[in-house]
Amino acid sequence: MKPRSRVCRAAIAALAVPAVLLFAGCTSSAAGPSESSSASTTPTSTAATTSPPSSTSIAPNVSVIASSAVSAPPTSANPWPAELTPDQVTQAQAALAAYSAYWRLIDSAGMQPGADWAAQISEYASGPEKATVLTTLAETAARGQRTGGQTLISPVVTGVQPAQVTISDCIDKSQTEFLDSSGASIKAPNAPGSYIRHPANVQMAQLQDGRWQVVLVSDDWSKTC
Repeated sequence: MKPRSRVCRAAIAALAVPAVLLFAGCTSSAAGPSESSSASTTPTSTAATTSPPSSTSIAPNVSVIASSAVSAPPTSANPWPAELTPDQVTQAQAALAAYSAYWRLIDSAGMQPGADWAAQISEYASGPEKATVLTTLAETAARGQRTGGQTLISPVVTGVQPAQVTISDCIDKSQTEFLDSSGASIKAPNAPGSYIRHPANVQMAQLQDGRWQVVLVSDDWSKTC
């Protein structure tokens, strides 16, 4: 079953100049694109407070390790609530691993947005997030733009339910770049509405085959973290 949600989601990669705000609107999604496997639960989406300028890109046969998302050290011993049961800890760990892998793919993808990344994105995202990523990639490529560098993430699990995990993150784009067709930087300023470090709420869902996927990332670009 696929999530029904209203999504205010910015493009996934580095911040861009005001023209790129065209990418970052709100879309209403009754259902995500068709999936080979459906999530066993339907998480409730949370719309982002603001939609910032950004872009996403992806390229085939690019090692996701070359430009990988880096997780900052957690502020506590474990990045999940202390009261979780052993089974819930296992779910939290699997969801965090899938979320980190998702950002590694996004960072690598941003380098070559014109490639066909549908299959790879489908491994890590579904529903609103998958639709947004693929749309943003196509628009970024059409403009001759691309991204570079690596995203720093600090994910902390905030809740675990059967087949559903929620994550709070501070997404740091300070080590990323957004480039136009000539290779010149068009990265937006670090200011309200396009903060380089900003909070985000993440919904993860477990498929029937046991894999975890990102269903929705709700960014708040009006705040810093």
